[in-house]
Amino acid sequence: MTQQRPPVNWTTSIPNQAAKDKEKIAPLGWFLLLIPATTFGLGCWQVKRKIWKEQLIKDLNKQLSTPPVALPEDLSDLAQMEYRLVKIRGRFLHDKEMRMGPRSLIRPDGVETQGGLFSQRDSGNGYLIVTPFQLADRDDIVLVNRGWVSRKQVEPETRPLGQQQAEVELTAVVRKGEARPQFTPDHKGNVYLYRDLARMCAATGAAPVFLDAVYDPQTAAHAPIGGQTRVTLRNDHLSYLVTWFTLSAASSFLCDIVLVNRGWVSRKQVEPETRPLGQQQAEVELTAVVRKGEARPQFTPDHKGNVYLYRDLARMCAATGAAPVFLDAVYDPQTAAHAPIGGQTRVTLRNDHLSYLVTWFSLSAATSFLWYRQIVKRIPF
Repeated sequence: MTQQRPPVNWTTSIPNQAAKDKEKIAPLGWFLLLIPATTFGLGCWQVKRKIWKEQLIKDLNKQLSTPPVALPEDLSDLAQMEYRLVKIRGRFLHDKEMRMGPRSLIRPDGVETQGGLFSQRDSGNGYLIVTPFQLADRDDIVLVNRGWVSRKQVEPETRPLGQQQAEVELTAVVRKGEARPQFTPDHKGNVYLYRDLARMCAATGAAPVFLDAVYDPQTAAHAPIGGQTRVTLRNDHLSYLVTWFTLSAASSFLCDIVLVNRGWVSRKQVEPETRPLGQQQAEVELTAVVRKGEARPQFTPDHKGNVYLYRDLARMCAATGAAPVFLDAVYDPQTAAHAPIGGQTRVTLRNDHLSYLVTWFSLSAATSFLWYRQIVKRIPF
């Protein structure tokens, strides 16, 4: 007759205090959890910043369609009026004309033509003409970006009809000076690469005021084409939020591997006396999987007594007198009810390449976008 096996009680016992202490997250674990939490918070912050910046750009674009106001008596008030339309009256000082560029043409419908530093097409490549403007009702001189001309019309003598000597009235957009963009060379003569207000005013004797003339269809045929204002608020928040959220996802994945993926054991049957039927003394035949020892994982504490945190083959063999051979027993349904459950082999070749490639590609995309915004978009068109 087959020996009747006693039933096995699989109910979970209440863990003792020592077991609870083992379940606590170590300081390193809290630190690793802090990384994805922080980067996720930074990503949320960049989402808010992106929404705020896009709304600000919309508001500034709306200012370009508001009715113009008179130029304030105190020109320093213009520092708080960027992108506001103002009315001015006076005459141009053409003998001190400057050019800024190269730049592409912004057409009256708002479409920007293709052209720039490396393009030779006259239809889209040219310069902005910046001319000192003597105000009629005061002694102040301001700088006015009259508009865009092609390379063929850069020299004043190629556009004599546009060099008005009489007093004129203009509507213009208030602009501020620009900081020197990264990697931008120095200006050459009266050709400026950006709105270097200090240098332009020093060369012309003008007050530190820069205005963009609006588009005027009556003068566009023979004079610089106005309406070349670009709303140039920097908005890189999309690349920032992609970077932070990607780092949060990658660090969360790594954190899961370190803190959770340790494998399953039954705490109730840890001690040998809880499974006497599984403590076979007779000779047995096993099928097993050959394993190698493991190197000590980074940040892993030392073993305690006969409890090992990884396959430390040298320590195990020294403690037992065994040869340096480690085998994983396969699953045996005949012994699974009363003995350790075999088949616990894990193929543990480290494979973090998905998180690495996501991180590197994300950083590549983010830095490429920043390079595009900082370099390509700042190359004068």
